[in-house]
Amino acid sequence: MLSDAQFEELVGEALDDLPPFFQAQMSNIVVLVEKWPSPRLLREMDVPAFYQVPRLAYSREAATRNHYEYARWSEPVGQRLTWLLRQRIEGSRVFDSVATLGSGVLGDYQLNTRLVDFYHEASAPPGVVLLVLEAELIHRESARLIDHRLFVSQIPVARHDAAGAADAMGIAANQAIDEVILWLEQSAGK
Repeated sequence: MLSDAQFEELVGEALDDLPPFFQAQMSNIVVLVEKWPSPRLLREMDVPAFYQVPRLAYSREAATRNHYEYARWSEPVGQRLTWLLRQRIEGSRVFDSVATLGSGVLGDYQLNTRLVDFYHEASAPPGVVLLVLEAELIHRESARLIDHRLFVSQIPVARHDAAGAADAMGIAANQAIDEVILWLEQSAGK
């Protein structure tokens, strides 16, 4: 494998070997040799044990959480939120590419996320959905924390039932992920 200096030297030799006609046309052109950007790694979202089941959560009094008996997600909420976050990061082009941590791909930066809370606060009908998501961006080689942030999304629930809560939860998830994308755009240059 070539070192960066060896590669730059080969590029210089290739430019020197161009026919005079092309060299004359390149008098106002600068050739930059840069590293190919490495993918950013996205770690599977950390999720408290209570939220590792594919059921919607609610609360009717402070500091308590329960699951709706018949209201279920199609997959555990942490897996779904991680998938949505990856899709949105790739679509936003904040990073050149995104790979899942543990996929065997090496990357310079790692995004860690943690679901803190995600439930229908139903003590005052019809209630609100509360989503609290924590994120940190780490430079892997130096193990340096680039940035850390807590995202809080509160969405009013239209109907005091699990279906109303599910609708509001979808909106809350999208809102929080939009905020993560904006934060990543700001943090990427740090």
